[in-house]
Amino acid sequence: MSVSDPRPIVIAVDGSPRASEVLNAGLALAHALGAKVHVVRTVSIEGEAHETLAERTPSEVRDDVASDAARDLRVLLYHAHTDAEAHVLVAAPVAGVCGFAKGVNARLLVVGTHGYGAIEKLLGTTAARLVEEASCDVHVVRCARVTAG
Repeated sequence: MSVSDPRPIVIAVDGSPRASEVLNAGLALAHALGAKVHVVRTVSIEGEAHETLAERTPSEVRDDVASDAARDLRVLLYHAHTDAEAHVLVAAPVAGVCGFAKGVNARLLVVGTHGYGAIEKLLGTTAARLVEEASCDVHVVRCARVTAG
């Protein structure tokens, strides 16, 4: 991966407190390489709004979930002092992120992992699946555990 490579870097974040850690690590790599940055976040109705489906149409719920995610992503980018392009994808995480990275011909995908225990490692994590399925190199940021209370 050379510094003169014009392809962008894709940074995938989620809605967790660890997102800023992944974003900052990806931005540092992009800065060092002089690369354009796309920041993506995926959302799905099943994962984020199941309890409201009985009261509203799936398209209303999808639009609200995507709107909330876009707002959260803009706030995250604002606090990181970056003008990176933000994209909210209504998709399953692995398929959405890999499809986006392939679509922009990314040179690098930056994702976070959370240092889970043996069971989660055995079953696989989103980060592990992204490493396996991405069409480009993947840089995994090992995030610090965030404990409740």
